Amino acid sequence: KKTSTTQTKRNMKSLCTFAVLFIWILGAFLIFPSINSQNLQCDSNVCSLCSTCTEENWDPNYPLTLCSKLPSKYLKCNTSLDRGTGLGCPYYKGKPGTDAPKGNVSCTVLPGISCCGNTTFIMRDYPCISYSGIRFPTILIFSIFLGMCGVDRFCLGYTCMGVGKLLSLGGIGIWWLVDIILLIVGYIQPNNGSTWESVF
Repeated sequence: KKTSTTQTKRNMKSLCTFAVLFIWILGAFLIFPSINSQNLQCDSNVCSLCSTCTEENWDPNYPLTLCSKLPSKYLKCNTSLDRGTGLGCPYYKGKPGTDAPKGNVSCTVLPGISCCGNTTFIMRDYPCISYSGIRFPTILIFSIFLGMCGVDRFCLGYTCMGVGKLLSLGGIGIWWLVDIILLIVGYIQPNNGSTWESVF
């Protein structure tokens, strides 16, 4: 009798497990809407149906964002001024977070990045900020250890000051110390008006 009761409990437990699994699978098909190929992805490189995806008909529920809304690190933008089309930066000035000049530039999404809409588009009000390719920590190290020879001034484009600093051995140490302080407080910047390259 105990064996029969135990067997019955096992059968009931198996039946309950099967019922729960069946309900879960059924709920996955009924509760969650099926996603068709039109709204599963919206990348013209992946699906031909997505070529109609624009800012006007784009749905925020799409798994992919608009190409025009991608961060700049995923884009390659041509900032050179084209006199014929008017695209590009008229001039460069300012630093990130400041009132830099704006321009309309042609941008292309980098290979391997999926997004919604055209992968080549015109980005309006692009901040025209030129980066020097020089990192601040590098120049600071040069200024501390090689500033007596004017290496920091040469790297920043101040050739005449670099020569004067070299010949005077950093102004007998005074010029060397002053330049380190001016560099730290942000008074000395690249000579071409560009800003520091991002460290990361």
